[in-house]
Amino acid sequence: DALSGGLAMAPADQIWHGGIMTRALLQENQFEQAVVEAEKVAKLIATSQPTAYYVLSSYSAVIEVFLAGMERDLVHRNDYQKRAMNSIIKLKAFATPFPIAKARLNVLLGRYHALTGKTSAVLPALRKSLDEAERFKLPYDRALAHWELSKHVTDAAEQKKHQEAAKALFAETGAGYELKRLNFE
Repeated sequence: DALSGGLAMAPADQIWHGGIMTRALLQENQFEQAVVEAEKVAKLIATSQPTAYYVLSSYSAVIEVFLAGMERDLVHRNDYQKRAMNSIIKLKAFATPFPIAKARLNVLLGRYHALTGKTSAVLPALRKSLDEAERFKLPYDRALAHWELSKHVTDAAEQKKHQEAAKALFAETGAGYELKRLNFE
């Protein structure tokens, strides 16, 4: 492969590379290709131990694809739901040696709960995500938590507060894709 220059890549690097591809394909709305790549990365994750913190975004990219599948493909929704939960379990294991992953884990778990109708678990997971992101000073994860909270709180003032916080934090972190996707630009 061109990236590795023909050299064998370590499993963490393969996961990282595959996760970048997965996220890029999802962001470019190439869903079917994103699923293929996510499945490859999920297999790599399943057969390796978490050894590098920098693959967090790859773990989350895989889950995001499967959550998108739950939303988009009602025929295969149960299959995507199983894959999402299996990937969430792997991210939970990843968060043991790398506790900075707890914020991302909980925001994705909150989304999963929302999609599976477990409404009583959504806000606690999202609030825990925000707490973890604040504890570890993770502005991008704080933005994700605020955005998801804005979609699930019922109070209009609180909803607006979370939307504004998400917008400011996404701007601060240079998250142009998120700003555009969430209609902030």
